[in-house]
Amino acid sequence: MQATALEWHRTAREQVVWRLLSVLELGLRIGTGAGFVERVLRQAIEEAPELDNYRPWLAAEFRRGLARELADAGRALSRYDAQPWAGQLGLPAAMLITTRDRLVRPSKQRELAAALHAHVIEIDADHDLPLVNGDEYARLTKLAVDTAAAAAGLKARPLAPDPAD
Repeated sequence: MQATALEWHRTAREQVVWRLLSVLELGLRIGTGAGFVERVLRQAIEEAPELDNYRPWLAAEFRRGLARELADAGRALSRYDAQPWAGQLGLPAAMLITTRDRLVRPSKQRELAAALHAHVIEIDADHDLPLVNGDEYARLTKLAVDTAAAAAGLKARPLAPDPAD
């Protein structure tokens, strides 16, 4: 598991964020979406300049039905609660925790890892790790999968050879 949590509604802050999502959806639908997307991209690129090469693709992805999907995802997350059952799964788990994550607080990620009795792998990164350091994200994701597989008594498979080699 990566950059996720047991639940998204415990704190007053989280409840307010989800309630304001409808306002964000309305704003995106009536035309403020382009400005919002540009602000998000500008901030992301200031923090991770290597993303600039992907700016057109990222902008297109953000704009592709952004308002409805963003609001729908937010509404689903606001109702999500794995607290009653996560600790009962009894399956091997590994959790990649992004310790500078501003979207999913590291404390929420650690809470999920504890409930799952997961092996924890931490990286000093934000939620955008797959975009800004895809190779390291892939390496750590494979490590997490291999760790959980080994705990389940399964043999890890090697990565497919790179066709460029």
